[in-house]
Amino acid sequence: MSRLPTRVIRVGAHDGLEPALFTPPTGYEGAYIALGYCWGRRKNILLTREVTKLPNMSVIFPMSVLPKTLQDAVQMTRNLGFEFLWIDSLCIIQEGDDGEDLRRECITMHEVYGSATLTIAAVAAGSVHEGIFQCPKTNPKMQSDCIIKYDLDDGSLGTTNIVFENNQQGNDRINEPLNTPGWTFQERVLSPRTIVFYKDQGGWDCASILINSNGPLNPLVGHHKDSPGRLSDYLTSHKIMRTRAASESEACMDYWRKSVEFYSRRNFTHDSNKLRAISGCAQWIKSKTGDNYLAGLWASDLRTQIFWYAEAPSSRQALYRAPSWSWASVNGRIKFWHPDQIGNIDPVTTRLGSRTCPRIPLEIDDVRMTYSPTSNEFGDVVKGSLLIRGVLKSWKMGEGKVVATKSCMSEAGIYFDEDIDEILFCLHARGMEYFLFYPSPEDTSRYFALILRKIYETFKRVGMAASSVEAFDLYKDIQGTGEVSLNCPRVVIIE
Repeated sequence: MSRLPTRVIRVGAHDGLEPALFTPPTGYEGAYIALGYCWGRRKNILLTREVTKLPNMSVIFPMSVLPKTLQDAVQMTRNLGFEFLWIDSLCIIQEGDDGEDLRRECITMHEVYGSATLTIAAVAAGSVHEGIFQCPKTNPKMQSDCIIKYDLDDGSLGTTNIVFENNQQGNDRINEPLNTPGWTFQERVLSPRTIVFYKDQGGWDCASILINSNGPLNPLVGHHKDSPGRLSDYLTSHKIMRTRAASESEACMDYWRKSVEFYSRRNFTHDSNKLRAISGCAQWIKSKTGDNYLAGLWASDLRTQIFWYAEAPSSRQALYRAPSWSWASVNGRIKFWHPDQIGNIDPVTTRLGSRTCPRIPLEIDDVRMTYSPTSNEFGDVVKGSLLIRGVLKSWKMGEGKVVATKSCMSEAGIYFDEDIDEILFCLHARGMEYFLFYPSPEDTSRYFALILRKIYETFKRVGMAASSVEAFDLYKDIQGTGEVSLNCPRVVIIE
């Protein structure tokens, strides 16, 4: 038993009782099932603010008017002997309150999915009207890839089917409808048990076993190769050894980077949901580490996590949702440099060919965050700023040094967050600044930098670089005294 979410559906019994909205008293405990599904483009039944003002259990959802997927979920919940079912469209106010209830409920998703006894994943249904159970045309183990006809001894005609077992082994097929929206990512990684329904087979995913209609799966290949899987499994599996994590906290940070990279591939109907739809995972990590969450990054690992980059194509929206130093401010696929690639931050020297080159530190002196009134650190961000101390240099492209595409820049190790045309204009017309970081211990010819644009008295991140010393035009500094002016570090605010 666990504490029920803010609202659940009491599914009723087989004696004709219809499903009804139930708002449990504070602390009310019970076992419930959660549903993971795609809404689709067609009209869905949504919970409104006016409906929630009615007396408890007086809001009825007749089976005859429920979309097919919700009908199947209610019936399955009944058949499994459960009384309660959680469905986002019916348990979170979707209309009539300017998103206030949605913002409040988003920061409880780690409890909703983590405390559910079971999550039903309607993976193959692209719409709430398609239903959970997709009937395969043939048994996946008996698909006739080739039919051979031959004469039998008695003169009759015989046939032999040459079949190949379905090779889609994993329970996490990345292109299935439920595996593409951003909102559904944390359903799979937070749920302790998931029953998965595809068009051609079913699957079961829990801490003890991965299995589908073909039989038990090797846990090493049970999920998509880039999927982080469940955090609880990650901390106790072979993956900790593979990442050489020295502590649970380091393993959590490694898991977070992998999660963001995988999550950023997904689609968002509303880009404002980018932080909301992963807040449950963030709260789970917070419960394990006690770390401070900062708009998609973690305080203990901030000096390495701010060196994320966006793969082309990527862009920023005019509507603010995160500070420029957070990956959540960008639309596009995100990648992180691993801490081993960046190295430590000690201000010591290292050899660069035949020259001595300083390993330049970057210090984060302060972080200031402001959240919306109905949110906490896992909710909507109003403003965020970093107070950073380091070496600041100017960078401006000269005439004739135009780089035509973002892909050309990335080949040189320079990654811009925004559209390349605007960036090139600023490089030519106004120039930019960048924070020079220390070289990589694995590749002493590489420096890391945050590329910034000055806006009044503060700066905005517009990209990052992990490139050669030559790309940063440091020859004069290095060949002269072997030093970059570390005695006069600049302190700037990045928002």
